[in-house]
Amino acid sequence: MALEIDVRPSDSPLVDCVWRGHSTGTGRLNSIASSHWHLVVSGVGNEISVNVHGPESRPVATLLPPGGTWIGIRFRLGVMLHDVPIPGLVDGALVLPNASHRSFWWKGGTWERPTYENAEGLVTRLAREELIGRDMLIEHALHNGVDDISLRTLQRRFLMAAGQTRRAVRQIEKARQAAVRLREGATPADVANELGYYDQPHLTRATRRYLGRTPAELSRPLPDEQLSLLYKTDATGAPTLTIDRLRVPAKAA
Repeated sequence: MALEIDVRPSDSPLVDCVWRGHSTGTGRLNSIASSHWHLVVSGVGNEISVNVHGPESRPVATLLPPGGTWIGIRFRLGVMLHDVPIPGLVDGALVLPNASHRSFWWKGGTWERPTYENAEGLVTRLAREELIGRDMLIEHALHNGVDDISLRTLQRRFLMAAGQTRRAVRQIEKARQAAVRLREGATPADVANELGYYDQPHLTRATRRYLGRTPAELSRPLPDEQLSLLYKTDATGAPTLTIDRLRVPAKAA
């Protein structure tokens, strides 16, 4: 495969996971819709850049450069940038200029580029300097009802913190779960039933919209095609295994 990806959980309450990638050759990456924003350090040749990637409402296919490296911090739902509205970052990115060969500029200060091992150190400093914060209501509201505020207030806070509506976030996460199950060898009929889709056409519309692929294409991926950050999670939502490292079952090969 053209891109090797490692994903690890984090003990930071602000971080969903930390990931790194390395391209071993040219290939195609299907960047699926995402309800989270990332801080990403990219390296291609002698060029290193740091960017804030916003949530993505739709899939985007891109070609992988050979020899590229990436380190990313995926922030938890509800974590916000105090100086940049998250809705303004949806389907976009913020370039953070380099300050030196090891650091970058952000809001008038220099910050050491994170590594895969020490990413939480940067996050702690960003929170201490009040560049980021978290609305605790958002993640709770995604899975539970909230009784002490009005629905309109909840919708407004959710949109400001996540950049997307609660309904959109739920649909994106549901489609991701469907992709994981299909990659494991589950049939489209089983996946539709397990995840509460009305029928298989409903499942197909969802995976096309948010993942750019049909259930059949997800079950039988091309050799040089990968989905960005598609991983299994435990009961808490922490990543346990990068799904593209799973062997495709014989019946789906």
